[in-house]
Amino acid sequence: MNKTINVNLAGYFFHVDEEAYRLLSAYLNQLRSAFDKTKGREEILSDIEARIAELFQAIKKQNNQVIGTDDVKGVIDTLGQPEDFAPDTEDEEGMPKSQATLRRKLFRDA
Repeated sequence: MNKTINVNLAGYFFHVDEEAYRLLSAYLNQLRSAFDKTKGREEILSDIEARIAELFQAIKKQNNQVIGTDDVKGVIDTLGQPEDFAPDTEDEEGMPKSQATLRRKLFRDA
């Protein structure tokens, strides 16, 4: 027999298995650390939390269904690891790396 914990994510109420709660809590703490120095951190984290709630809603078949460890692992696999969310670092010219790869040289035909 496992304990369940009542969790409120983005205004939705879920019954979560104790081990699944630990996994989810660790994941959210890693996300908080990844966005620690990011502007708009709270808004980003609340959006991710809302997405987790949407995914849990899709998983639940009944109101009293318990979210288990496999469900949380599936959500984490869907969303990705905190390193995937980390903001782009800047290259040597101060441009974000994702934009630096889009820079092109233009040539004129004579």
